[in-house]
Parts: sequence; C-alpha cells; structure tokens
Amino acid sequence: MITIYHHYSAVFILFALCLSCSPVPKEVIYDLRGQVTSIYSMKNEITIRHEKIPGFMPAMTMPFKVKDIMLLEKRRPGDFIEAKLVITDKEAYLINIVKTGFEELLIPTETFQNSTNAVTQLRKGDFLPDVTFIDQDNSPQNFNEYLGKQLILTFIYTRCPLPNFCPLMDLRFQSLQKTILKNKDLKATTRLFSISFDPEFDTPKILKQYGDELKADYEIWSFLTGEKDVILNFAEHFGILVINNESSPEEIVHSLRTVIVNTSGRLVKIYHGNEWTSEDIWEEIAQLRD
Repeated sequence: MITIYHHYSAVFILFALCLSCSPVPKEVIYDLRGQVTSIYSMKNEITIRHEKIPGFMPAMTMPFKVKDIMLLEKRRPGDFIEAKLVITDKEAYLINIVKTGFEELLIPTETFQNSTNAVTQLRKGDFLPDVTFIDQDNSPQNFNEYLGKQLILTFIYTRCPLPNFCPLMDLRFQSLQKTILKNKDLKATTRLFSISFDPEFDTPKILKQYGDELKADYEIWSFLTGEKDVILNFAEHFGILVINNESSPEEIVHSLRTVIVNTSGRLVKIYHGNEWTSEDIWEEIAQLRD
C-alpha cells in the first residue's frame, strides 16, 4: 500500500508540474456596463458609452468588436447593456451582451469636435494640406519639407486602451520600421509619422517616452502633436471623425486611417480601419516605383 501511495503521489506531482508548465492564455475579462450609441454590423462593431471599468480604463465612448454577429441582433442605439469585455495581447471584443433597459439617445452637438462635412476630403492625387506639427523632440515638422520621400501617416493617441485600435497601429508601424531599416533604399526614401489626437496629454515629452517604448528610430518614425484645431482639421481631410468629451479628457472616440503619400507630396492611398497589413503598404509602395 505504501508503494502504491507513493506511486500515485509521484504521478499527481508530475501532473501538477505539467499543468504549471502549460502556457496560460494571456486573457483578462472585465465587466462592462453602458449604453449603445451605434451599431455597425458590417464590421461586427458596436459603440458603447460605458461606465468606468475599474483597473482598466475610465468611462468613455468606444467602438467594440464582437466575434459572434448574433450578439448584435435586436440591439439598437439607446439600449442599456451589460457585457463581458475580453482583452488579450492582440485584440479586444465583447461577449455575453445583455439588454438591461432603454432610453432615447441625447448626444449634445457640442460633443462633436469636428464634422466630416466641414472640409473637403482628400482624394488620390491631391496634395497634403500645408500644416506644421511638433514632433517628439519639440521640433516643427511640415510635410512639405519631405518632398522627394514617400510618407506613411497614421493617427493614434497614447492613452488608447484597446489593443486592436491605436496599439495595433503601433505594432504595424514597428513592422514597417523593421523593413525600412533592412533596406537602404527604403531607409533613404521613406518616413513614418504617427499623429496624436490628444495634444493636451500627448506633449512632445510624452510622445518621446512613448516612442522610446516602441523602440522608434526617430530618423525614420516621428510622433507628432500640435494645436488641437489644426490636428482635427487635418484629420477631417481623410474622413476621420474625432469625438471628445470635455468633462472626461480621456474619452476620445475616433475612426482609423493610414495614409500613403508619394514623393511629390500627393495622396496615393487611404486605408480605412485596422485591417491593412504591412504587406499591403509595401505592395502599394512597389507600384509607385514601377
């Protein structure tokens, strides 16, 4: 009996050790409560004005993905809901969406800091607007100074909490930078720019710290800020909508755009959303060289 006991003890310990060695999914689940403001079923997306999520992010209005499109069935703007927010290293999405009430939406017009109807949106072949930003080293940057180089622009803010929004753009730009550093021709002719939606918080000092964390090579990749009106007006030219809540500065709802500009300073391509890849960019760049 003693031998059998020790045998099963050893098996149990070995089994426990195996379990402890198994990779643990990097996944955190938070409770989310709020009101639906819009639904975009074509993108499996629902925008929610939600309460503070303790330990994760303040109350704000954000678009969230769902993997199960049926979760959006029968949901409509104005619904109060409870859901689970799943956060992994690479994505964020909602599960278990349950309606708890309804109230007609009343969004004050002053909430909108700009309107996509306020300026003419740029089309392929148009020149970039002549505006000046400030980079992470507090130096002025004007895109007209980069004639002769192809530019890749995107829009972010450093406090963006969802991994499939601004952090995903950062990862894509890291990949672009890696390719550029390996290619002498691209290194001489290509520049990356990440423009912040949040100039009050994203000062040059903050952007420098942020860029350092991303291991940005500032000869290739710059982080830009500037006057808020200038940034929002510039973003409108690409069809970007930015919504700020003045009572909650962290709350920024925005669409995503990534832009390619050729060596003549003309617009070549606008990617909407986050579904582009670095391969898409390089295919477009290759066509410019043909």
